[in-house]
Amino acid sequence: MKKPLKMKLVDYLTGNPHHLQEIYEKFPEEAETTIRGRLNENINRCFKRLARGVYVATKGDATAVIIEGDAWAEIKNLADNSVDAIITDPPYTIMDDFVSIGTTRKKKNSWSFDTKDIDLELLSEFERVLKPGGHFFCFMPANSEKTYEYNDRFIRMAMTSGFIMNKSFVWNKICFGMGYTGRAKYEQIIFFSKGKRHMPYNRSIADCLDHKRIYPGNRIHEAEKPVELIEDLVKFCSEEDQVILDPFAGSLSTAKACLRQRRHSISVEVSKPILEVAVEHLEKEAEKIVLLN
Repeated sequence: MKKPLKMKLVDYLTGNPHHLQEIYEKFPEEAETTIRGRLNENINRCFKRLARGVYVATKGDATAVIIEGDAWAEIKNLADNSVDAIITDPPYTIMDDFVSIGTTRKKKNSWSFDTKDIDLELLSEFERVLKPGGHFFCFMPANSEKTYEYNDRFIRMAMTSGFIMNKSFVWNKICFGMGYTGRAKYEQIIFFSKGKRHMPYNRSIADCLDHKRIYPGNRIHEAEKPVELIEDLVKFCSEEDQVILDPFAGSLSTAKACLRQRRHSISVEVSKPILEVAVEHLEKEAEKIVLLN
């Protein structure tokens, strides 16, 4: 008995994304319009259209898509209104000040990753790909004399791009850090939305999230966040089978959290050395990982 085109596409795409042209070449006996029809009618059933011309079969399981590349370039490949939420910890340049200030212990001169601020161009892309009412969580440093204006400027820029600033969440790291005007113990997570936010999917999640920071010796990235912390945000802003974007993926904590909570994720990371280590750790969590080079 001849296998239906739908099933042949599932077999071909499971765990292996292919551009539309490659799919056409794989099935030359089928009309291109027929192939597009089978793909489009099964989106969110057998397939996820995660980028323009890129399809991944899911078979109901959460899928992590990992892209090595620059967030400013890669996000242009995502379709309008294609992700349900954005959760990210950007490499903001204000962190450079943290390593330049002398203390009683020797400070490093730089991070192992490049710092770069989110700008209006990228915020506009975030607004474009996020679905109406979708949540956007962005980690920022605690407010202080040195960071307040920086944080305020970012919030105002996001609002200029069309986002609503709903609230500032707090991550309580449990462990004390350094500091002379109050030892550092928290970071803030700014909760934006595209227009009026949809209601939280899990209303048990509070605005103060208590999760012990990862011991420095166990981190694979200096700014690595506990997966359990990201899971709280994932549960708040999404439901099973939805798609979450992390354009500054680092240690892939968001991808891990999404797999645990049965969400699909798109992770973008520009550093190949960081990504290679992070993928090795993520393999322990995932049944399948899609790595786009």
